[in-house]
Amino acid sequence: MAEYVIGLYQFEGTEDNHLSFPAAAVIMLIQGGEPGWWNGDYNGVQGWFPSSYVRPTEAGDPIPAAEAGAAGALAASGDGNYDIGQHDAQQGVALPPGWISCVTEEGNVYYLNEATNESSWDPPTADGAAAPAAGGYGGYAQQTPAPAGGGVMTSLPPPVQHQTSLRGDEDGDDDGGGGGGGGGGAPVVPAARAAPAAAPTPQAAAQPVQHEKFNKERDAFVDNFWGDANGQSGFDILVLKHRNGKEVCKDMAEFMRERSALEDAYAKGLAKLAGTKLGDEEEGTLKTAWNQIKMDMQTQAKAHATFAKQLSTELDQAIMSFKDSQKKSRKAYEKIIAEEKKNIAAKIPQVDKYHKAYVERMKECELADVKEARGQLDHMTKMDYMKVQTEAAKARKRRDQASDDYVKWINEYNTSLKSWEDSMINACMEFEDNEIERNKFLRDRLIKYVELKRSVNAESTSSLEMVANSVNSSNVLVDIEMFIKKTGTGSVRPQPLQFGQDTGDLAKSVSHGHGTASPMSKKKK
Repeated sequence: MAEYVIGLYQFEGTEDNHLSFPAAAVIMLIQGGEPGWWNGDYNGVQGWFPSSYVRPTEAGDPIPAAEAGAAGALAASGDGNYDIGQHDAQQGVALPPGWISCVTEEGNVYYLNEATNESSWDPPTADGAAAPAAGGYGGYAQQTPAPAGGGVMTSLPPPVQHQTSLRGDEDGDDDGGGGGGGGGGAPVVPAARAAPAAAPTPQAAAQPVQHEKFNKERDAFVDNFWGDANGQSGFDILVLKHRNGKEVCKDMAEFMRERSALEDAYAKGLAKLAGTKLGDEEEGTLKTAWNQIKMDMQTQAKAHATFAKQLSTELDQAIMSFKDSQKKSRKAYEKIIAEEKKNIAAKIPQVDKYHKAYVERMKECELADVKEARGQLDHMTKMDYMKVQTEAAKARKRRDQASDDYVKWINEYNTSLKSWEDSMINACMEFEDNEIERNKFLRDRLIKYVELKRSVNAESTSSLEMVANSVNSSNVLVDIEMFIKKTGTGSVRPQPLQFGQDTGDLAKSVSHGHGTASPMSKKKK
């Protein structure tokens, strides 16, 4: 039974082998599995698309038959071939006699001549000839579509490119077939009923994991750092960004460390001040309010001491630990990319060397071909003509060897280039993931800082509320009454001296009520 997926977002393909579709599109899945690039069919059009743009079908999702397109017949057959009539009717292809359409295991259509065993990716022409492959040079045929604009694609799946010899004839013998310039560029004839070449597969070399934040609606590192700017490579700029992020982490950790030191010193100062005897001689309700202020200072001291410790453990140390973890990732990719670029640079002189040798051998071969062609017109002797033919055969052999050597080093270079490209893709994704992770981590730490400070402030507010209530509850009249009750000496006032009154009573009255200071009056000034 065919498997379908539903489009989460609109996807606009940028290459010929991409499958564009709108949001909510029902797509028949031809090749899926691991996250990355999948192959599917939508409205009869087949191509590649990112797996992050789709979701599996759920109960109630509509699966109209029309959405499956030509791939429906492929899924039903299961043998790598499907009914030619059905496919041709859907695609509007009328094949010449002797030609049939076939499908690879990956779901790619190609055409096979049952009589000659000739094969082609494109429909054969009306005269029954295989369609010429695009981009051929001599016998050097490009078996599958190349990326747009030449070179290797970066963030999108490159088709597998198969390189063959640059020689004019595969067996090295022209047989009058045109020397080194021939070759129709058609796909290689398969030995059995199979595809002319491997079907395009996404990221055939390293297959980096599909970026979990992949979103073509925004720019991403993987699409924007392949060139140089201001004397720096794109990778160097990403490394600098990563290092700057590390320095910011270090600065924020130092900030929290200094903030913690300030909080700790403040807490110790508050605790010391709260423990003094200052103001302890106050009495009554005002003394209660004053004591509440000292208790508030003790509470504040504990809160700020706790805050200082949290700043150190939950912010300073946590940020430094995070910084060190990201440093390892950057160092690893710096080493990998340096090695990859070194490998590429080592291949360039060899490519140049064998390219020059190939050009020279081609020139020699052309001269030998001309000399051989003129041999009969110049009425050479049979012996001389045989020598010319021998020299021409040797020239073609040298040309063929030169073409093989040149292709070998082209492939060596492209292999190194592809390895660097895959490493760059992985590095870009890793660096962007690290930047997203760093930003999120620091944002969470700043939120944590706000929460901790808010907690200190809340505790301070609660304690100050108790102080305010105590101060507002103080009453000077109540304090005076309490003082009188505690220390009052009586309410009888001295009487005026009467005529004939005993002076002994007068001396006693004066000594008790006047002239001697009470203990409360002896204050340190």
